[in-house]
Amino acid sequence: TRAYAIVSDASFATHVKAFDPSTGGDVWTVQPGGGYVYSDMELDANGELFLADRTLGAEGLRVYDADTGEALGHLIPVGLAPFDVVMPAVGTGVEPPPALAERMTAWPNPFNPSVTLEFALPAAGRASLRVYDAAGREVASLLDGAQPAGPRRVTWRPAGLAGGVYLARLEAPGAAATARLILLK
Repeated sequence: TRAYAIVSDASFATHVKAFDPSTGGDVWTVQPGGGYVYSDMELDANGELFLADRTLGAEGLRVYDADTGEALGHLIPVGLAPFDVVMPAVGTGVEPPPALAERMTAWPNPFNPSVTLEFALPAAGRASLRVYDAAGREVASLLDGAQPAGPRRVTWRPAGLAGGVYLARLEAPGAAATARLILLK
């Protein structure tokens, strides 16, 4: 059995470590020269480890072999700096419901002074809707706690924030979605 962790050193450069959870012993460590800013990772069914890299000027996904720690190809650019990696469930034999991302809309967008986010929660449970700035800092928490299943509408009226790009991140049981929001000033 192997586990993986993103760790930071004294200079805040992040590294990925593979370790044996029963002994705590290191199996391998990816310590790239120049340092990357990893924010999340996900292991797929093929043994590939996907890492969200937020390094300024080199944002994207990096893919490594989970057994050896070797890089599998080059950076995959994804536009804005990624902060989360989500893999679909495999091997369940059950077709998953439509992703929240397919059902979440933001209007008007670009916006000033407010934007409305509409989505449908597939099941009752704890849900959160947070807004982050381009540097990944949380600037607003719009929803946090137990929520019933079904359609929702949340309006965000930012005050005291600069114009620019913001990300709204919705997390609910078994699903997540991100919407890009553009605040005009």
